[in-house]
Amino acid sequence: MTIETDAAGAGEVFVANRQDVIVIDEQAVTSLVEQALALEKSHGSGEITVSFVDKNEMTSLNSAYRDRNEATDVLSFALTETTGDNKFVSPVAILGDIIVCPEVAAANASRNGNSAEREAMEMVLHGLLHLLGYDHADDAQDAAMTARQTFLVERLMPTDDAGPRREA
Repeated sequence: MTIETDAAGAGEVFVANRQDVIVIDEQAVTSLVEQALALEKSHGSGEITVSFVDKNEMTSLNSAYRDRNEATDVLSFALTETTGDNKFVSPVAILGDIIVCPEVAAANASRNGNSAEREAMEMVLHGLLHLLGYDHADDAQDAAMTARQTFLVERLMPTDDAGPRREA
């Protein structure tokens, strides 16, 4: 899959918080996305919206877009995709939307050895990788995506402080 835009983008990150399970540091989310985009050499590739939603909203979205009537931790909607001969290019510089459900992230956090906040931030990175064309549809893709996510987490979130480390 190739990600492209027709218009020059400033690379803005918008954060919307529509839940009250965990406190969201919007600046930390913005910084994390910007730093990950820079490491992925995609900085300035378009606008990204990161939304934090409650379990009911995530269940509705997952049902509508994936035919699964349950909440999931993260959904990503890339606005520019190329698959085979089919190509959709957004007329504006929008990379896509990342939607995170902190309730599900909190439930997964202890199993993964994370705080709820850190798990939610890792899901932001996971969603961002999907926007950049990574997937886990087969073992090879899963291995590549997992390796890249691990790299970003280790580089940008080396401790359990939920926020990104400032790159020098």
